[in-house]
Amino acid sequence: MEQREPGDETLMVEVALGNRAAFGSLFTRHDARLVAFLTRFTGDSSLAQDAAQTAFLHAWQARASFDPRRGSFQTWLWTLAKNAARTELSRRHRTDLPLESASEKAVPDGASQRLLKQTIERALATLSEKERLALILTIYEGFTFRETAQVIGGTEIAARVLCHRARQRLKVQLTHVLEREDYAPKTC
Repeated sequence: MEQREPGDETLMVEVALGNRAAFGSLFTRHDARLVAFLTRFTGDSSLAQDAAQTAFLHAWQARASFDPRRGSFQTWLWTLAKNAARTELSRRHRTDLPLESASEKAVPDGASQRLLKQTIERALATLSEKERLALILTIYEGFTFRETAQVIGGTEIAARVLCHRARQRLKVQLTHVLEREDYAPKTC
């Protein structure tokens, strides 16, 4: 009979009792995805790594305060991470990069994909923090609007509105890029 991995909330019961191995399991399970989320949110992989470490440290320190009736472990951790990233951003006095026009010359496919990725990241950086969070959490992280609202600190309806507004703004900003011939998907 195959033994199943315990869920996050079950592991947190153990963590609350000081079980470091259970916390290590949670770290292993969520670290890479949390860093990816924070990289999208901040636009800075180094800052994302720092904020993820801080979030896990805060999770360990506040382990007794976790209450699964208020939300999942993942939304709790992502909220800690969002707050750690905000603190780190203000500490570093980072300013968002404006969206720059993509190069008009054709570039090879690999370089074109990197340029497209950078352009999308810059476009994300122009969104308000809440719009960016709503979009990243729902699109990249697969959170429901309810979970997104828990992380952002608002209502489910507000999360829906923020996500919709973010999509509309990105659509306007990226239309000129996506219509370019060198970004068009290649067909056989």
